[in-house]
Amino acid sequence: MAETYKGIVKKGVVTLPKGVHLPDGLEVVVVVMPPSSESPEDLAWEALSAEAWEQDWVEGNKDLTEGK
Repeated sequence: MAETYKGIVKKGVVTLPKGVHLPDGLEVVVVVMPPSSESPEDLAWEALSAEAWEQDWVEGNKDLTEGK
C-alpha cells in the first residue's frame, strides 16, 4: 500500500520527519505540491498515473466488496 510522507527540501535533499525510515534501494516518487487548499492526499491521488487508474482494484479485491 502506498504511504505519504511530508518533508522539507534543503540543499537538494528531502528531509523526512523523525521516525520515518525508508530502506536503501526503495523506489519513491516525489510530487511537488503547488500552493493549494487541497489536502496532500487529494493531490497525491490526482498525481497517480493513468496506468494506475486503469487497474481493476475492485476485481482484485472481490473479498472486500462482496461482504465476505
